[in-house]
Amino acid sequence: MGHASSGGAEVAECFTAARQIRAAVPESWFQAWSDLGAGVLSQAQKSAANGHRASALAGYLRASNYFRATYTFLIGAPVDPRVVGRYRRQRAAFEAAEISPIAQAYRTTDYLM
Repeated sequence: MGHASSGGAEVAECFTAARQIRAAVPESWFQAWSDLGAGVLSQAQKSAANGHRASALAGYLRASNYFRATYTFLIGAPVDPRVVGRYRRQRAAFEAAEISPIAQAYRTTDYLM
């Protein structure tokens, strides 16, 4: 929720994810944030297709952040393949938002593509 003030999250969406997380079940964290990210990404894509640029950009930014949240507790060795998969979804959503020219400069980078 700390990202809400900068548009990276919506408090109500975070509460929706939190209600799905079960104590002592780490997989529920991954699944809750994955589901939220996918749902928000879908809405952002619909907004973009309908010409609602501001709504689309806001959705892409939030989806990117939610996908980042999925792997918070999975980072380690050996690398869990879900980290790479969600990182790719995070990056794709962020790039779709076209936040700044700096983001555009990194589109040619192969890192974790």
